[in-house]
Amino acid sequence: MDTQKLTHSRIAALLVAAALLAALAVLGLRVGDAGAVAAKELGRAQEKTKPTCPKENCQATGKVSGYQFSVDGERRLFKVPTDGRMVAWSIELANPDKLSQEFFETNLTRKGYGGDPYARIGVLKRVDAKKPNSFKLVKQTPAVNLTNSLGRTPIFTLGKTLKLKKGQIVALSVPTWASNFVAGDSSSTQWRASRDSDKCDLSPGHDDNREATKPQMNVGSVREYGCRYTGERLLYKAYYVPEK
Repeated sequence: MDTQKLTHSRIAALLVAAALLAALAVLGLRVGDAGAVAAKELGRAQEKTKPTCPKENCQATGKVSGYQFSVDGERRLFKVPTDGRMVAWSIELANPDKLSQEFFETNLTRKGYGGDPYARIGVLKRVDAKKPNSFKLVKQTPAVNLTNSLGRTPIFTLGKTLKLKKGQIVALSVPTWASNFVAGDSSSTQWRASRDSDKCDLSPGHDDNREATKPQMNVGSVREYGCRYTGERLLYKAYYVPEK
């Protein structure tokens, strides 16, 4: 096969197929059963868009955990519809210009990660029906350095699949920064961030709210996702195999 002629969609299909076979092994299914099982995609939306960068006013997702609440009115895009296993995830990244990258690397650093772009997936569980925006982090994928993936949409297959339960939320955690942010979308596109409800304002003069924000990355911790941002989107997806 001429690998230079592989399209991104074909590469993505091959990666997901490989992860699917790994998941089937974990589930105790034979390879011959693969045709009867399909990998599902969490995060697929009808609306197509691209990250804000590298246009003017380049912005990035920074030092936060969040999940997409809705896209152009479509909701529950990241709510797990049935028990299964997550086998892969992806993130759509812009390639910011040098000045923007230097700004992010300087202002969005984190101990243990430096200033490089990093991301991981977290699986959230609502713990109290009376507090619908408070979530427990039940598991997460390893953090991935995205430096060599800027300007691309990489798919990361999991060496160890993650058990998902119906009703859980698949979120994105960014220890430093990631160029998967979309601004200026429709008012029916919204996401929730791991900030207290009194620290949502990120306008000039409220840098303390941004500094107080930390991604939820301690498994077992409970965090309020108290801020809903309108007209913004985080570009990421997850792939999972439903259990029968």
